[in-house]
Amino acid sequence: MDRYATDLQTYFGLQKISLEAATTESYLQSIIGDHILDAPTILFNIDDKIDNLSSSIQSFGSLEVQKTHCKLSLVTHKTKQAQLVETKIRSIADIKSSLVETVKPEVKDIRGIVVLPNGNIALSDYSTKNVLVFSTDWQILSKISVKPANAFDITYIDYKTVATTSNNEESIGVSIIDIDTEKVTLIPTKYECYGIKHHNGSLFICAEGDGICKLNPQDGRSTAIWKYDLPPFSYIEVFNDKIYCTYDGPKSIVCCDMTGVAMWTFKDEKILKLPRGIAVDNYGNVYVACFTLQKIVVLSPDGQQNRQLLSSVNGLCRPYGIHFDRKNNRVLIGNESKKHVCVFEVIN
Repeated sequence: MDRYATDLQTYFGLQKISLEAATTESYLQSIIGDHILDAPTILFNIDDKIDNLSSSIQSFGSLEVQKTHCKLSLVTHKTKQAQLVETKIRSIADIKSSLVETVKPEVKDIRGIVVLPNGNIALSDYSTKNVLVFSTDWQILSKISVKPANAFDITYIDYKTVATTSNNEESIGVSIIDIDTEKVTLIPTKYECYGIKHHNGSLFICAEGDGICKLNPQDGRSTAIWKYDLPPFSYIEVFNDKIYCTYDGPKSIVCCDMTGVAMWTFKDEKILKLPRGIAVDNYGNVYVACFTLQKIVVLSPDGQQNRQLLSSVNGLCRPYGIHFDRKNNRVLIGNESKKHVCVFEVIN
């Protein structure tokens, strides 16, 4: 103010400064007067009577353990023999199915089908190279092209992300699809891809000529789980740390552990011929779509028993893709010829 202000500005400025200084000084005087800023010091003096108390008291009390007799009565058999409780073993012979609905979703070539965690259904259309997403009542929500790749089998990564396989020589690999943004990211592979299943953050793929491979969707790294000259059109399922795979060439089903060690193999051309999609229910029963014989075959969890569950009498017509909805205990079957989806409720 001394350098730049006029006399009048300096006068009013000093008045304002003096007022604020007086107010601040008054506030400081008040807190000093109230002893708010005083530093407390704690002093502790032991009463002399404590010594007399400790010398006169011999104990602070006593403990006593009281027992209450147990009122539980144990009833035993006079023979003293252990009684075995009979447990009912679930059998594939007890499996029953009933048709819930037959839907024709205007898909030209259904190869893969999956129910998303939110209940919506996603289909892969091999001919048009599209992925279609439907609501629970089969109202179409989106149609996403994966060109130049094609869409063979399909699996979900989460409720808004799915993955499809491509065996197109010009664009082989796995397409990661964001359903909300319809963004498609292709992870190229050295092998033609067919069946696919997401499990614990990895994608398990049927790789033609290479066998079963595990693909990391984050960085695209591929690891061979089981090396085998796998033919095309093979499908895969993963459940309870077991891998199930259909083999079109040898017409068989193979179950192996997560390291690729085979646990059992089922082969019978009278029962299975050109097997395609594969699914597993909550009890480990294996459902296989038989393309040429137009039926669904169920195998026991150990692969030792089999039976026909559904056939053309139930509306099947060259079934291809299959998915078991474990939440609702339903099996969804995509039929290539009539281009429709059959939904059956399964009762174990």
